[in-house]
Amino acid sequence: MAISRHELKTDQFVSTLDSWYEFYLNYQKQILYGALIAVGVLVAAYATIAWYRGRQAHAQELLSAGLDTYHAPLLEGKETPPPGLTMFASVQQRAAAAGKIFRQDAEQYGATAAGRMADYYLALTELDQHQNAAAANRLRALAASGDREVASLASNALANLEAGQGHVSVAETILRKLIAHPTGLVPKTLAIMELAALEAPTNPAAARKLYQQVQNADPNSQTAQLAQQRLAALPQ
Repeated sequence: MAISRHELKTDQFVSTLDSWYEFYLNYQKQILYGALIAVGVLVAAYATIAWYRGRQAHAQELLSAGLDTYHAPLLEGKETPPPGLTMFASVQQRAAAAGKIFRQDAEQYGATAAGRMADYYLALTELDQHQNAAAANRLRALAASGDREVASLASNALANLEAGQGHVSVAETILRKLIAHPTGLVPKTLAIMELAALEAPTNPAAARKLYQQVQNADPNSQTAQLAQQRLAALPQ
């Protein structure tokens, strides 16, 4: 009697099951051991992700606390702060308080984006406390880091510091690099504005061209309006 196609497929299916079952019996220990390893890897991966996300959250919380302190209002004269509002008697006092929070964040969570941003703000608090050498070293390290956004912020701050110390050529070199390699936090027009302000006292003609470049790039932007104001202030 001929075997139907359905019966043939059924026999093949049963035969395949038998083969797999025989394989399982022969290699039961190895299969179970492999399964345990796979589960262990998945558990370890999940734990690692949860740990990293936890660190990111803690780093962000510290950064927010530091920024709240860094931007806290200053007392005027013998003013008494209202209940629940933190105020400081001076910029230096406020910077010192914020710097402690930023330092903790940077040292404990420096591998996170929030921790690196905290390190940048730590440099700013050092500048506010006239610790220029420490700030310059920190900004240089951040400018050379792999985080392009934080590196651009650090480079911009370093350019301003160098310019303030009379190192105009150094500041110009830094700003031209930022113009060539803009980021979301330091766009090209911002770097051009900084360079124009640097050029204005000694080379107003060069500053004029830079301000006009900003105007042409985006005529309706607030940056272009600011460029127009600075253009009007340049000597003819």
